[in-house]
Amino acid sequence: MISYRCTPEDGDAYDLVADSRDILEWELAKPSRYFGQLQAKPALADLVEIAYFASRRRKLWTGEYAEFRRQVQVEPTAGTEGAGVMDPTQSEV
Repeated sequence: MISYRCTPEDGDAYDLVADSRDILEWELAKPSRYFGQLQAKPALADLVEIAYFASRRRKLWTGEYAEFRRQVQVEPTAGTEGAGVMDPTQSEV
């Protein structure tokens, strides 16, 4: 759903795709958020938080979120208007 390139300050870069599980974690962290809102107006803070959830799920990051924000460069790489948010009704071709 959202593709990223993550580069930790002291490690190797990795590519990551956040899926519905990560979006759900992001929504549940603050109940006023929902995926349609993210698609309509993506904010960098939200995209970084979703990358954090996806990195934790895939065991690529074990630290806290504040540490992730400070130490990992997050670059959305595919999707709507360069923000990395892909339309789930479209293929990734």
